[in-house]
Amino acid sequence: WRSTGSPQSVCWLANDDPSVINCLHTLSGRIATVLQHEERRCQYLTRECRMILALQDEVSAVADANKGPRTSLSLPGCPP
Repeated sequence: WRSTGSPQSVCWLANDDPSVINCLHTLSGRIATVLQHEERRCQYLTRECRMILALQDEVSAVADANKGPRTSLSLPGCPP
């Protein structure tokens, strides 16, 4: 295994073992299924997006009050 080194996204590359790639593919599918279930059950992702956006607003307000830099965080597709 080796990481691409990008801090924004962690992407792992399998050297030459197709079973590892299949395992990661299966795992990512299971994670997607669980997230979809939790979103339908209790709007988990929606709540998390709203919390992150509220924190972004709070940080921006503090930065404005202190004349500091504004955050550039944006989450496309997340409802306010």
